[in-house]
Amino acid sequence: MLLLGQNLANIVPEAQRWLTWIFKGFGLIFFALASLGLSGQRTEWIGRILDPPARWLSISAMQFVLLIAAPIFSFGAWLAADDKSLMRVP
Repeated sequence: MLLLGQNLANIVPEAQRWLTWIFKGFGLIFFALASLGLSGQRTEWIGRILDPPARWLSISAMQFVLLIAAPIFSFGAWLAADDKSLMRVP
């Protein structure tokens, strides 16, 4: 998401360039959480945050993370497609 946000910054019009920072921010948060998990550090606090809503929805914690990521990727697609000349003229 972080790299995708950086690439989007080059595509979107100047007036919407600030929106890519939202995308980059979520990418940075997911990157930091993933690096914590892969480094073997204590990440029980992430599980304590994700488990209650995941149990309420009867899904696993990883599926809950993907459920959160889906609207973020949708936002990125909306940002990349735009409704300006890029969408109408290839």
